[in-house]
Amino acid sequence: MTDTISQRLSSLRQIIDDYDYFILDQWGVLHDGVAPYAHALPALALLEEQGKPFVILSNSGKRSAPNQARLVRLGFPESISQHILTSGELAWRALSETVDSPLAAIADKSCFIIAQPGENGLIQQTQWREAPVDQAGMILVAGLTAEAKFEDYSEALAVGLERDLPMACANLDFDALFGTKTAFGPGRLAHWYAEQGGTVHRFGKPEPSAFSGAQAMLGVTPDMRGIMVGDSLYHDIAGAMRAGIDTLFVTSGIHGAALTDGDFDRNLKALSDKIGAMPTYTIHQFGV
Repeated sequence: MTDTISQRLSSLRQIIDDYDYFILDQWGVLHDGVAPYAHALPALALLEEQGKPFVILSNSGKRSAPNQARLVRLGFPESISQHILTSGELAWRALSETVDSPLAAIADKSCFIIAQPGENGLIQQTQWREAPVDQAGMILVAGLTAEAKFEDYSEALAVGLERDLPMACANLDFDALFGTKTAFGPGRLAHWYAEQGGTVHRFGKPEPSAFSGAQAMLGVTPDMRGIMVGDSLYHDIAGAMRAGIDTLFVTSGIHGAALTDGDFDRNLKALSDKIGAMPTYTIHQFGV
């Protein structure tokens, strides 16, 4: 538990000079999966104007390139879209490597894929091939549809446990935003599988490798001070804290309803104590 309460901000301008680089979440901070947040575009422009290096670190089961294209389709400038690293990209790197990867030791390079219909981009240009769960050497979780529920996958996961298949999860989010709707996230499948005794290889936030990957992309040196901007206390805030990075918690995102029902400070403390992560700062929306 913590006795401190985060400092509330109203604008990115209040802290922009205090940090050398910024790591930004995507959903819930920059857009809702349908359209950009109007307040986020000026904030991104300010980072560019001030010459502040930034990377969009996203728990997306797709590789970085499809996410770049999606940002442009949503209306973000192409210059912004180039600054992205996804959990799917980190998973693809692990699937591609033949030595320095937790997946390299799996002899049977076939996998049962849980993803949106037709999505198999994570195994393209790798040794891996798709297979039914009763013939696969691993389960690969990349993403779910907005209508997904646990029961859709329970039978396949049970087969995986019975066959002692390892799982690789390329999107650790417990919940996903689709416009104003909160949907069941792929991370819940991985969490359940691990609770049942299954082996799970995790890629993305809150894993330390996600934050070190973002820092490597930015060319961060030990003397540089950075901050993570995110709306998930578990994935963004707790993960960044464990990586030694300050945090700016966007309170209008995935936890919005829990924070606005009653006293804000009391709700924030209760939620932070539950997760074990009190952010450095809070802001209602990522904006200027």
